[in-house]
Amino acid sequence: MTVPFVEFRGSAPLHRQLYEGLKAAISDGRLGRGARLPASRRLATKLGVSRTVVVTAYDQLTAEGFVEGRTGSGTFVRAALSPPRELDVAAAETFQPLWSAEGARLIAADAGPDDAGEFVRWDFTVGQLRPGEFGDRFWRRTLGRELARGAYGPAAGAPELRRAVADYLRSSRGVRCRWEDVVIVQGTRQALDLIARVLLDPGDVVALEEPHYPDARHAFAARGATFVVAPVDRAGLRVDELPEGPASAVYVTPSHHYPTGAVLSIERRHALLRWAGRSGALVLEDDYDSEFRYG
Repeated sequence: MTVPFVEFRGSAPLHRQLYEGLKAAISDGRLGRGARLPASRRLATKLGVSRTVVVTAYDQLTAEGFVEGRTGSGTFVRAALSPPRELDVAAAETFQPLWSAEGARLIAADAGPDDAGEFVRWDFTVGQLRPGEFGDRFWRRTLGRELARGAYGPAAGAPELRRAVADYLRSSRGVRCRWEDVVIVQGTRQALDLIARVLLDPGDVVALEEPHYPDARHAFAARGATFVVAPVDRAGLRVDELPEGPASAVYVTPSHHYPTGAVLSIERRHALLRWAGRSGALVLEDDYDSEFRYG
């Protein structure tokens, strides 16, 4: 078979671009259910890349349930793969979360100008003034002494860093986001605490994998959340065992379940999105180690 839908461009790693191209072709039907993919060596030669690039892409597609390897036969698109046509992408993109009471207060209180760093001729913001523009020696000396004490930056992180993260997510993960959507935190626990503050009121329901990351449960419990759980097997979270009914959030580690290492299959990812749509829940994805790669 040929692979006209694979074209390398941009700065994203080659294996990522190949993976994205094959996944898109499977999802939109250009690679039909049961189709046989080229042998890794043959495809690598045709594309002019290392065989490792192809093997890595195939491994990721296999882990996510798009394809399956058959001993002695090759790699095939899974015949049982369910198409994602039931997912309402437009509704997901316009979904507005139901903020907690504290979250609504915080959002209302933060209605001032964005701290993006729009400089004017004389910017007196602490830490932004450029002393060399002033001729007065006393001013420069006094300002230098004060700035030496340090100053806080924007609470959400430096705009330059947030822009870099947004650009990286677009090229490496296909995530469509603005830099204003990115918040830099000190770690997972701080992120979970912030999410819990703006999302949860006492009594709100949060769905968890079982087993799960204990600190996530602690952060949600501190806000008075109640919990429903579903077990994890080799294909990840058993979505079919999540109870039906309203929920505020579901916390998952789909790419590398904590602590078992299971990968959530593509069928269950679609099922989870459908469950979240029915429940009105936000999907909180903890992608805690996806940047680690074997070299």
